Amino acid sequence: MKKNSILVLLLLIVVSLTTIMNYAIYNHYYNQKVLTILSQVVENNEEIEAIDIASILKDTGSSENVLEEYGYSYDDFYLTEEIEQQLYKVIILNVSIFCSLAILCLLQIRKKEKKKEKEITELITYLNVINSGDYSIQLEKYTESEYSKLRSTIYKTTVLLKEYADFLNNDRTKLKDNLADISHQLKTPLTSTSLMLETILEDDDLPVEKREEFMQKIYLNNEKIDYLVEILLKLSKLDASVIAFHKEEVVIESILSTVKNTVETLLQNKNITIQIKDCSNVIISCDRKWQEEAITNIIKNSIEYSYQDGFIDVEVEENNFYVLLTITDYGCGIKKEELNKIFDRFHKAENSSGFGIGLNLAKTIIEKDNGVVSVDSKEGEYTTFTIKYIR
Repeated sequence: MKKNSILVLLLLIVVSLTTIMNYAIYNHYYNQKVLTILSQVVENNEEIEAIDIASILKDTGSSENVLEEYGYSYDDFYLTEEIEQQLYKVIILNVSIFCSLAILCLLQIRKKEKKKEKEITELITYLNVINSGDYSIQLEKYTESEYSKLRSTIYKTTVLLKEYADFLNNDRTKLKDNLADISHQLKTPLTSTSLMLETILEDDDLPVEKREEFMQKIYLNNEKIDYLVEILLKLSKLDASVIAFHKEEVVIESILSTVKNTVETLLQNKNITIQIKDCSNVIISCDRKWQEEAITNIIKNSIEYSYQDGFIDVEVEENNFYVLLTITDYGCGIKKEELNKIFDRFHKAENSSGFGIGLNLAKTIIEKDNGVVSVDSKEGEYTTFTIKYIR
């Protein structure tokens, strides 16, 4: 647009200059003609003086036939052939310049139109490819143009679409793996329950003791399935971000006391003692219900891997930026190669009796409640879970 405006302005300047030049040339030759006539009139008529002729010419009311009596007509003032030829040359030059500039302007406009058509065609092709689900194509880089903002916006949208498509693909893969793991986790207790029920129903001679044993195992399997389904529902809600965390100021000691009461039976079964150092003045901002769920799962893991008659240390530290909660058991520890997998969903360590989702649930809860959790361990000595609550 800027180039076209410059060409039009240049064209107007050239036309104006050539018009002024034409007028100057015409005026010059016309004046020459008039002066020649005046000289001849004065020379051929002694009774007429030049000043008289000049006076007549200055008189705008004079008749246009004022010089006829001296042998001159109006046609004698018409431009000569020499003047006409000069004017023709100037006119031809003007027309040539005008046409050249007009052609340049048209070529420039056409060039710009072709560039626009090319960019539009490329954008349409690009969008068609994107609509087909292929996000690998890249837009070519152009210099600044009226479509640059549009190109930039389309590119940003494509990046977002690609990221979203990758997220969906990863989520789809993750869902597929999770469903396979869930199926595997449910298959064992369901198969076991099915076989025991079949035995109870078909074997009328089954001893009462065996029947009661089977019923007890069926009950335990049912509890496992209920637990698994409950945890999976919680995880699915957290993954879908449909759970709103209601933050409140809570004394962390009260959370730990509730968790201790929840796992009291597990502690008694292995005669394990939880040692909680005084933290009655430490306050954290969190969703109490969900933090109790997260810490309970971590404590259960610590109990499972602690030795009989052992103990678990729980300590709390605080500063202006965060509150640090550490939970340490002195059991079998975690192998070094498994440390980075300990929070993975359905990851089960050796000799584990759980489903491998408790720690994953704890990590998900803590992170969604603006916290950070990590683990450190030395095989055969200790395992420490560290939770950092950001203030």
